Amino acid sequence: MHANTQVLPHPSFSSSVTGFARNLKLTRDCNSPCLNDESATNELLQALGIQPDLGGEEISKLVVAVARILFRDVAASLPQWSTMRDEVLIVARDNAWVQDVLRPLGIIPAELFEINWAGSGPGFSWPECYHACPVPGLDIIVVTALVDSPDMYGFIDWALGWFHCSENTVDASGHIIRAWWQYQVDSWDQQPWCYLFGTGLVSASVAEDWRDGVWAEDADEDDLEADELEELG
Repeated sequence: MHANTQVLPHPSFSSSVTGFARNLKLTRDCNSPCLNDESATNELLQALGIQPDLGGEEISKLVVAVARILFRDVAASLPQWSTMRDEVLIVARDNAWVQDVLRPLGIIPAELFEINWAGSGPGFSWPECYHACPVPGLDIIVVTALVDSPDMYGFIDWALGWFHCSENTVDASGHIIRAWWQYQVDSWDQQPWCYLFGTGLVSASVAEDWRDGVWAEDADEDDLEADELEELG
């Protein structure tokens, strides 16, 4: 891992989320909420539109809260999945909580690139977009992931890791994103993503090199295991 690149969670984010929470209209005093206290944490999550009972083991609610805060100023422009059910519009991303923030935070996430994990049918895709988001007062940049539906992970946006603002954004982001992909390979044998939906700070060739690096290593390990089994046979 890059020398100054860290995966989440990190203690700094407790104070970061606490500081940002002072801009929210919460029902309790948020001058010093303790995020280790379950009731205080759940109240903060609900104020950000996050249901405490959702999600899985792969993504913690704290990193979801971090991403939600960092995306506050651009929430209306984020990907949105929707459908009609019984003449009622159902949306995956409910941005009603944004109205409870007293003022814009002045954070403009920089898009890195967007992938499509797979196409399950005509008009059905599984996009995942990565951003680099500055955190005021901490001199760090947080790498985030977002999707348009909670079907895959239980959440639609979350923080992956962070690095100091003095680091090269593309290189440091690459370490974090590749670690996320590798985690999926190791955890549930995730197959490589199919193609790019778009690029930002990271070019198509670089993103594809990162993909090939992660899944080439996985393929090499599979070949080695197969050779060992063949020798034993």
